[in-house]
Amino acid sequence: MIPKGEAERTFASVPLKGSMNKTVLVNFHCHSIFSDGDQTPEILASNLAAAGVRYAALTDHDSIEGLPRFQEALKKRGIAHLPGVEITTQFKGREAHLLAYGFDPKDTDLAVTLLALRQRRDWQVHSIADAMRKKGSNHHNQSTDTSAKSAAATGRLDIDEAIAIVHRAGGRAFLAHPLNFESDPQALENCVIELKTMGLDGVEAFYAPYSAVDCDALYQLAERHDLLVSAGTDFHSSGDQNYGIEMPPDTWIKFRRAVFSSSTFSADTVSAADPLSSAQSGHASPGFRSPLLRRRSFVLRIFLPTLFAILLFLTAIWGFMLPSFEQSLLERKRELIHELTNSAWSILASYERDVQHGLVTREQAQAMASARIEALRYGPEGKDYFWIQDMEPRMIMHPYRSELNGKELHNFTDPRGIRIFVEFADRVR
Repeated sequence: MIPKGEAERTFASVPLKGSMNKTVLVNFHCHSIFSDGDQTPEILASNLAAAGVRYAALTDHDSIEGLPRFQEALKKRGIAHLPGVEITTQFKGREAHLLAYGFDPKDTDLAVTLLALRQRRDWQVHSIADAMRKKGSNHHNQSTDTSAKSAAATGRLDIDEAIAIVHRAGGRAFLAHPLNFESDPQALENCVIELKTMGLDGVEAFYAPYSAVDCDALYQLAERHDLLVSAGTDFHSSGDQNYGIEMPPDTWIKFRRAVFSSSTFSADTVSAADPLSSAQSGHASPGFRSPLLRRRSFVLRIFLPTLFAILLFLTAIWGFMLPSFEQSLLERKRELIHELTNSAWSILASYERDVQHGLVTREQAQAMASARIEALRYGPEGKDYFWIQDMEPRMIMHPYRSELNGKELHNFTDPRGIRIFVEFADRVR
């Protein structure tokens, strides 16, 4: 440990092994009014954007209720969002904090476990907001699956159980501010070794309150044990004004690959019952095939009016209801594809920003972006995809027709004889 004045230096001034000159400004450890912070998710997101932070995670204590508001606020400001939470656990008879990233916020086991921890937490209740932090919102309680199991029924959660829950929810687990738990280097290393056997994914090596020397020591500890590294300021109060922390690009890339590893789309598919099925089931009346049809009078008085009514009904369906229904489905499909394309575009834009900031070369960014886009799937059976072509047109990447990659496509036609890739290039122009 070093004197306080020296500790105020950022770790960026320390020459870390394998790091480049440029850094990425992030904050994967901050708190809002949904735990013990004094800012709403919207105000916090605004201040992060003003500070130039590019990637952020809200990590309220044992609460994920502020994530939707935080994500929406960051989205409006062009900042990438990562689901996060700081979980209160027990390790070696002491309280230890675990940072979880990249999990599914809708995971019910995680939700009920966090709720149990909040209800037993010794909050000082001074307001309605404080009470809501402890008990959770009504919406949260109503939406929680009653079949979900809490691993903290007693109000205490062992760290190995917490790591397992995070992994089941699809996330990664990091030891928060490690020196706060154990200041002795050798004792801390022993703890990290034991935690890795429990599934620990990484440590919070870059922590704003720590000195540059401490941050570098934690970075080297993570390197020795092949662990990931996260970075955060542990922001709580407006008086801190410590909204961002610099992260070396090599550690950032490893972190992003691990935590942002899922490239698949999860979109609700459009499904509706056929309005014709129930109507058509009643079209054939018992009298339609009756022997009485042989009587002319019956035909004139019963059959023809019934047939006329049926024809009018079918005309209404095919002429008005079905086109309207089909148009509604097409509009919803267009909206879905538009949103999915925006998601693919965001991936490309993220790598473009990395190139502009000198984190990777243009060729590296293009290769990584192409691999991410190639893995994207959507649709009811996950068989719909994206491809990349240029304006010549020449195929850059096609996930199913790899033999086309790198080939000129002027003469390529579909079964109808249409030069579809030329049409696509013309439409872009």
